[in-house]
Amino acid sequence: MKEQLTHEQIQKEISKAKRANYIVFGIMLFCLLFLISAIFIYKFQHSFSTKKWTTAPEHRARIVSDMIEKHELIGMKESEIIALLGQNDNNTGYFSADNRFVYCLGMDGQLFKIDSQWLLINFSDGMVSEYSFTTD
Repeated sequence: MKEQLTHEQIQKEISKAKRANYIVFGIMLFCLLFLISAIFIYKFQHSFSTKKWTTAPEHRARIVSDMIEKHELIGMKESEIIALLGQNDNNTGYFSADNRFVYCLGMDGQLFKIDSQWLLINFSDGMVSEYSFTTD
C-alpha cells in the first residue's frame, strides 16, 4: 500500500526543490558573470591605445595584434607612426637599418621567456613600406 503524503510533507518537498533550484540558478549566474567579466578583462588587457603602448612597453606583445587590426601601417608617414607608437626605441641597435623603426614588444610568450619580440617597420620615401615581427 502506498503511503499518502500529508500537506505539510508536500510543502517541505516543494521547499527543498525550490531551494535546490535557487542554488543551481545562483551557481549558473555566478559562472556566467565570471565568464563575462573575464572576457571584458581579457579584451581590455589586449586592446591597443597609444598610452598603453608608450607607458607599458613590457606588455606590447599583448596589444600589437589589436594595433595592427585598428591601424593600417602600410602607407603611414613617419610622423604618423611616431604619433601612434612613439619614437623608435631601438636603443640596443638590434635589427638596425636605414629607414627602419624598431619597437621592442617584450619577452617571447613561450615557456622559457629568453627571447624578446620585436616589431620592425621599414620606410620607403618617408612612408611605411612593410612591417614584420621577429625575435632575438
